[in-house]
Amino acid sequence: MRYRGIKVTNTTDLFRNQEIIHNHFSQYVKFGGLPEVLSINSETACFSYIEGVISKVILDDIIKRFSIKHTTAVEKTLFYLFSAIGNIISFSRTSNYLKQLGINIKKETLIKYVQYMLTTFAIYETNKFDWKLGKLFGTTRKYLKRI
Repeated sequence: MRYRGIKVTNTTDLFRNQEIIHNHFSQYVKFGGLPEVLSINSETACFSYIEGVISKVILDDIIKRFSIKHTTAVEKTLFYLFSAIGNIISFSRTSNYLKQLGINIKKETLIKYVQYMLTTFAIYETNKFDWKLGKLFGTTRKYLKRI
């Protein structure tokens, strides 16, 4: 809000700027909180910038740190997880998705790649919520992006 020059010191300011605040918050949710994104005016350019950050920083970190030879599998897996943010992820379904793209990797390898992503903080894992305590410790997980 400070960067955009919007001051909210009382309730009146909040209501006066409500629509602008909502629009900026929506942009934050959509593009994340990287400072450079604030100065980019085009939606396409924002996506392009974020994709570049993901490719250069995150994927390079994962691929170099863990000496991965099948880089396409890691990239497609990461983008698949990003597109399913907050949804329950099945490794079998993810593996089938990769097979449709012509990428054949074992389920165990896929699990290892996701562990690498967790280790490098590209994503984080959360358990599925359930009121029944026994179901909280099941095998289903959700993955959320950090960017």
